[in-house]
Amino acid sequence: MANGLRQPRRRAIEPIAFAIALSKGNGRPLFMQVHEQIVDRIAAGELTPGMRLPPVRRLAKQLGINQMTVAKAYKDLAEAGFVEGRAGGGTHV
Repeated sequence: MANGLRQPRRRAIEPIAFAIALSKGNGRPLFMQVHEQIVDRIAAGELTPGMRLPPVRRLAKQLGINQMTVAKAYKDLAEAGFVEGRAGGGTHV
């Protein structure tokens, strides 16, 4: 809002376009796999600053995992500075 104009809100990435492949039997925690794949997409430029990630519930449902697993991945991403949670506004890169 540098000149008083609002930036257009970016929509959440649709879960279908947000492909994450989890391997449930490899001994690696699922939240770490989600975390690492999102970091990889940020590093590759697929996810750019300001982009909104899918809501926790939607991504958990798509991946067939518990919502707390996705919430933990998002929390760790925020603590590492990759994303920012906005109250009522979702999680953004």
